[in-house]
Amino acid sequence: MTSAKKYDPDDIKLRELVLYLATLSEGDATFGKVKLNKLLFYADFNAYLKFGKPITGHEYQKLKNGPAPRRLLPVIPSLGNPPGPDRDVGVRQDTFHGWNQYRPLALRQPDTSVFSVQESELVRELVDHFKGKTAREMSDRSHLFIGWQLAEEGETIPYETALTSFRKPNDGEIMAGLQLQELAQSVLSGGDISADSGPLP
Repeated sequence: MTSAKKYDPDDIKLRELVLYLATLSEGDATFGKVKLNKLLFYADFNAYLKFGKPITGHEYQKLKNGPAPRRLLPVIPSLGNPPGPDRDVGVRQDTFHGWNQYRPLALRQPDTSVFSVQESELVRELVDHFKGKTAREMSDRSHLFIGWQLAEEGETIPYETALTSFRKPNDGEIMAGLQLQELAQSVLSGGDISADSGPLP
C-alpha cells in the first residue's frame, strides 16, 4: 500500500500536539501511551478528512495495537521503552484496573500557536469524545479503520484511506455513479462528451 501524496513531517507540530493532548487529558484516568498514539492518529487523519491536510504530516504505520506515528520515538524519546531523555514530555507509571499504565505528562505548556484555530478545535473535540475510553477500546476502534485493515504490519497507512469506508452508498451516490459509468463507457468507446449527456451531480 503506497500513499498518493507524501507530506513533510513537522516535528515541531508533532511535539506540540503530544504536549497539547497530554495537557487536555490530565483529568482522564484512561490516558496513557497507547491512547496517545490513537489520539494522534485520529487528529491527523480527521484533519486530512476535514481540512485536506494532516496536522503533523507524519507517517503512521500499522502496529498490532493500531496505528502509530512512525517517528514518534525519535522526536520524543521519553515515550520509548526504555525511555530516553526529553525536556518536554515525561512519563509516569501508574496502575489502572490492575494493569501498568505509562502516562505521558506535559512538563511545559504546549505552544498552541503552531496550530490553526480549526486544528485546535478538532483536537479538543477528539479529547472530549474519547474521554474515559480505555486503551483497549481505542485500539479496537482503530482496528475498524479500513486503512489499518488493508495494511501489513509495519506498513505505512496512507492518509487517503481516510476517504474510504465500508458504508453502502445511498441512492444519490448510486445514481451519480451510474451517470459517470455511462459517460466513461461513451468516452472509452470513442464517443464525444456532449451537452446531451446531461449535467453531472
